[in-house]
Amino acid sequence: GGGAVPRPGLARTGDGPQGGIAVEVWQLDHRAVGALLDTVPSPLGFGRLALADGSDVLGFVVQGAVPADALDVTEYGGWRRYLDSVS
Repeated sequence: GGGAVPRPGLARTGDGPQGGIAVEVWQLDHRAVGALLDTVPSPLGFGRLALADGSDVLGFVVQGAVPADALDVTEYGGWRRYLDSVS
């Protein structure tokens, strides 16, 4: 949800796949993160994501309840794999 451009967000459900979900990690300076923050529509927000290597990063998360019309792409293993499957 949140406009014309589909955006992924992770929601902690406790029943995700054993191998986790593939994510993209981008490096942005603080100014770019601040500018991005103003463009993120609800129910998306930023939160800490734990990576398989033990590190954590700031990433898109779903704040509160997952919208009823949200698409669950868990079975694809991640957002990029889902996009590849529909293109």
